[in-house]
Amino acid sequence: MFDHNVILSSYQALHDLYNKQLELAEQPRYDEQIDDLYTLEESKRELQLTIQEQRMITSDYEMLSSLIKDELMQIIESIHRQNERLQAIIEAWHSEDSRSMKKVNVQRKTLHSYGGLNSHEVISYYIDSKK
Repeated sequence: MFDHNVILSSYQALHDLYNKQLELAEQPRYDEQIDDLYTLEESKRELQLTIQEQRMITSDYEMLSSLIKDELMQIIESIHRQNERLQAIIEAWHSEDSRSMKKVNVQRKTLHSYGGLNSHEVISYYIDSKK
């Protein structure tokens, strides 16, 4: 037997976890931010397993009343929007980090081409033209 309250509460808890992740993601960047998001992601996986079990019991929610289905659809649509927003933020982070890493790589190559950081040799591999 199934309990529609378990389904609703699981989806609502999932919705709340997405809200927490979005709150974290929208804060200024800090070192442990991605770890904090991942911790919440583990909690989301547990809820998703519970939801999957309930889906199997209810034959993909066929046994639910239309009122409960409507409420579930509203929550699911909201979760979908939250997921899209969170994904966009993380993709922006990735893009920003990629650009930063590329700059660091160019700076490293430039430093190396001029003899490195602790080089006692004054001779560089390149000759700069004077302006």
